[in-house]
Amino acid sequence: MSSESFGSGGPGAGCPGDPWHPMGESVPADETGLEPLTYAQRPIWIGQQLDPGNPLYNMAFAIVVDAALDRDAFRRAWRHVARRSDALRTTAIATGGAGVARVGRAAPDVELLDAGAIGDDGFLAWCRQRCERPLDTRERLVDTVLASLPDGRTGWYLNQHHLIADAYSTALVHQRVSTAYERIVGGGPADDGGAQKSHGYYPTTSALQASGPDEVVG
Repeated sequence: MSSESFGSGGPGAGCPGDPWHPMGESVPADETGLEPLTYAQRPIWIGQQLDPGNPLYNMAFAIVVDAALDRDAFRRAWRHVARRSDALRTTAIATGGAGVARVGRAAPDVELLDAGAIGDDGFLAWCRQRCERPLDTRERLVDTVLASLPDGRTGWYLNQHHLIADAYSTALVHQRVSTAYERIVGGGPADDGGAQKSHGYYPTTSALQASGPDEVVG
């Protein structure tokens, strides 16, 4: 398995609980279902509004897996994680001249791509080009694609806006989707029945597993 990251990610990286973490300490939603952006999110949102065509705040990763993944099972795993994570279902809009977060009912679904004719290098080039598209914060803060590659391999592209993610939380999304997928293809439920819940702007997990990419491309 190999991976490559794209985009700058911008300022504000840290760990959950750190007030500078992009997901930060959120304020409870009011009766409209809207939440004020956190202290760390506000300058990111303002920067994007000043230059909406700039993909500076895209945080995109591509992973190539040496296996043909079950597309339906992967989509089920993604939807399961998205239901448990407010971040993946969040958009950011302007209200009264200020940015606010709005958590929707569903995240953008996994787009399916047949990349069998372009190979691994072509897929990574496609990912770099895709990453140049800025995310419209009013519509979505995440973009994800599952690609079928030659020789029975699979590519996964995941791009999250820095308003809802940094490298740490992105690793959690990868781990949670992978775990849910393995349970689904094994014939079990996506969840282990534990008490894991979504907290604020980042997905949670009991611990990061040791498994990870064998090699980093780039």
